[in-house]
Amino acid sequence: MRKIKDHNTIKCIKLVQNFASILNRTFFFALTLLICLQVSSCLFAQDKFFNSNGLQIHYLEQGTGVPVVLVHGRGGSLQSWIDSGVLLNLAKDHRVIALDCRGHGKSSKPHDPKQYGQEMALDILRLLDHLAIGKAHIIGYSLGGNITAQLLVIHPERFLTATLAGAAGRFQWTAKDDHWRTCRLYSARIRGSRPRIYQRKIMLSSSTANRLTKNSRIN
Repeated sequence: MRKIKDHNTIKCIKLVQNFASILNRTFFFALTLLICLQVSSCLFAQDKFFNSNGLQIHYLEQGTGVPVVLVHGRGGSLQSWIDSGVLLNLAKDHRVIALDCRGHGKSSKPHDPKQYGQEMALDILRLLDHLAIGKAHIIGYSLGGNITAQLLVIHPERFLTATLAGAAGRFQWTAKDDHWRTCRLYSARIRGSRPRIYQRKIMLSSSTANRLTKNSRIN
């Protein structure tokens, strides 16, 4: 009987030891994960804002070197550059600046459509001025590509390079193009942190259609 009891005791001790080992590994994993999350949050914990013609524009910067500006797409925010890993990778050898376009993220969300359009491109220009940056590589995705293209037309002297992803620029930028952009802006109705998006259907005039067709021809 004593041998049986000793055998059962040994099994219980081993079981407790195995359980304790599992708890230690779980605790170590959880602690490591918590430290990683805290370090990651510390990297981007400081929200920065600047005044862009009366509106507060949210941005962050990371790294040192030649400046690179990241402009996100419609309905997004600068967080998309963090989540995708683009910002961290570029920050290894560049000074990376990402902003929330007006109407997005933590930036101001004006209700007047006239506060968008070209003003969205000028926000980038004002951010460069705010940071005392003369020229930068500017990368825009989707809506950000359109904004970058417009800024390239009106202020080409502020670019080292322009990268348009998921968007195409224009051969020219006229008052009609500006009006077209204004007509596609956000409505004043805002849900949560994002404005609800509406678009108006725009009928191209014959002159505009002819110009676009002419510029699209391949000689």
